[in-house]
Amino acid sequence: MRGRAWDPNSPEVKKIQQYEFRRKNLSRAQRAALIVVLVLQIPLGLLFVHLPAMRAVMAMGITTITLAMATLITLFLFFDRD
Repeated sequence: MRGRAWDPNSPEVKKIQQYEFRRKNLSRAQRAALIVVLVLQIPLGLLFVHLPAMRAVMAMGITTITLAMATLITLFLFFDRD
């Protein structure tokens, strides 16, 4: 019993290529968001140096998460545009 012949123009192949393209774009956005967050840690630390330790830690955590998610979403939408 033989399977179907490989048709590069079939809808199934297009769907797989689109899925791989989307995963690649998400991976690129994650990598860039990580770099942005790591680069901004020192300026954020200097920005919150005047706060008490507990507030500074909470502020660093909140701003880090917010920046990471905003960067990830923005870059994914930028990379994944048609």
